[in-house]
Amino acid sequence: MAVKTVKILTDDIDGTEADETVAFSLDGKDYEMELSSDNAAALRNVLAPYVEKARRVTQPARTSAKPASRGKSESGLDIPAVRAWARSNGWPNLSDRGRIPREIQEAYIAAGN
Repeated sequence: MAVKTVKILTDDIDGTEADETVAFSLDGKDYEMELSSDNAAALRNVLAPYVEKARRVTQPARTSAKPASRGKSESGLDIPAVRAWARSNGWPNLSDRGRIPREIQEAYIAAGN
């Protein structure tokens, strides 16, 4: 016997059955909420004068994976060289992996490397 599960969305404003998920952003934060057709239309009507005057922002395409660093930090430093320098200059607790603390990077650069 097959069992079919049906997910019923509930309107986040009034608790009735929702017809859609509405996504929006404000002050750099993204939001989503489930709304009935009437409440979705009401939200769009309230925002319409602001949307009409606003500039549309396009975002660059997101990549699915961050490329490997190949031994270089974001600032272009040679990570193995920074680790070797740090250990020989009083930073014995630096791990073999992971991010190199900014203060070590700054000390490395200040030492003329």
